[in-house]
Amino acid sequence: MKSIAYFAAALLLLGSAVPASADEVDDLDEVNEVNDLDDLDDFNEVNDLDDFNDLDEVNAWRFYSAQDYPLSESNSNLFANVKRDSSNDWWLYNINTRQLHSRSNVSNCLDAYLKDGNYWVHTSLCDGAKSNQKWHVDFADHRIKHATHPNVCLDADPTDSQHKVQVWECHPHDVNKNQYWSVNEETVHFKRNNLYLTNTAHGYTGDISFEWLLREDEGHQERDQEWDYNRDFHQVRSDDDDYCLDAYQPW
Repeated sequence: MKSIAYFAAALLLLGSAVPASADEVDDLDEVNEVNDLDDLDDFNEVNDLDDFNDLDEVNAWRFYSAQDYPLSESNSNLFANVKRDSSNDWWLYNINTRQLHSRSNVSNCLDAYLKDGNYWVHTSLCDGAKSNQKWHVDFADHRIKHATHPNVCLDADPTDSQHKVQVWECHPHDVNKNQYWSVNEETVHFKRNNLYLTNTAHGYTGDISFEWLLREDEGHQERDQEWDYNRDFHQVRSDDDDYCLDAYQPW
C-alpha cells in the first residue's frame, strides 16, 4: 500500500525537515507502510504478535516530528528526541482497533486521558475496547489525532528541555509545527513547473528528467515518476528500479 505526496517545489525541498507550508503537500490520503520489514531488524523479534489477529492489518512506522526527531516511548512516557535505532522508536498501528502499539512492548498502547480538566498522554496496557487508545493517523494533514477525544492532537514542543511529547488542542501547521508528523518512508512525486521528476534509466545508472505526468497503464509506467524518500537515511530511491538519486562531480 503506497501513498503519493505531491511536492510543489523541486529537489531543494529535500534539505528541509518539513515543507515550508502544509499547502505544499496534498492528496496524501492513504496509509504509508514500511516497504521492507528488514528495516525493523527482525519483525519476528516483536513479542506477543499473537495480540494481532492478522498481520496484514498491522503497519509498522517510525514517526518524525517537524524537528526530525522520532517519536519514542520510555517507561510509558513519550518523547521526540534523537534517533536511537531501537524498538522504542517504532510503532505498530492496528487498523481494526485504531491502536498504536509501542514496538518495545506491544502490550502497551498510546493512551490519552482526561485528568483535572486537561488531557495527558502516556502508554498503558492495551485494551481494544478502551476509547482512550483510539487514534487517527492523518497523513493528508501530517498529524496524529485522537479518534474519540474532541480536537486533541499529539504535540512535540521543541522548547521542552526533556523533549517530552504531549497532547494539545489541534491547530494549523502555520501556527507552529509542533503537531507535524511524518513517517520513515513515503512515496512522493517531485514536481516543477507542472513537470514531474522521471526515471528514464530503468534499472541502470543513468538519466533523470522532468516530464509530463504519466498515466497508469498495464506496464506501470507511472512508477517512473514515483520516488521513495527515506527519512532514516535521507535517500531518494526510484520506486521503479530501487536506484537512488546521486549527486556527483563528473570531473
